[in-house]
Amino acid sequence: MGCGLAVFAHLRSEGLQLVKRFKPGYDTAMQRLRSFTFKQVGVGIALVIFFLAIVDFNSRLDVLRHREDAVKTARAEATAVMQTQMALQTAVAYATSDDAVRQYGYESGQGEEDDHIVVPLPAPGSTPAALTEPAPEPVPPKNWEVWWQLFFGD
Repeated sequence: MGCGLAVFAHLRSEGLQLVKRFKPGYDTAMQRLRSFTFKQVGVGIALVIFFLAIVDFNSRLDVLRHREDAVKTARAEATAVMQTQMALQTAVAYATSDDAVRQYGYESGQGEEDDHIVVPLPAPGSTPAALTEPAPEPVPPKNWEVWWQLFFGD
């Protein structure tokens, strides 16, 4: 048993040589993995910088899209405000005109100096229409009355 362990330890220490014997080209592959050329390192760094530049460019495009959306919203709001201002200016211009005063006078029962105001009268002998008083509006219950009804009923 002790002899087997010694052989195993020897094989373990000489494992690299066994691998070299059974796998041709092992040394050259290991040397290629261990030694990078300046060109390979430069290409790797360039790829990393290129990736970071693309990520930065994408984030800038996203910010640009958000700002363009904000500009569109602000323009729409400004257009609505300008339309409201124009409508209000038109209403003010009409309200200060003679036509508006004349229309208000006719609607309120007044007329101009040469107008003859006609008030329709009921036919003689007819009974006037009975005026009915409107029903009083119900008084809304107070909050405590509503809660009392909910908890205790009638």
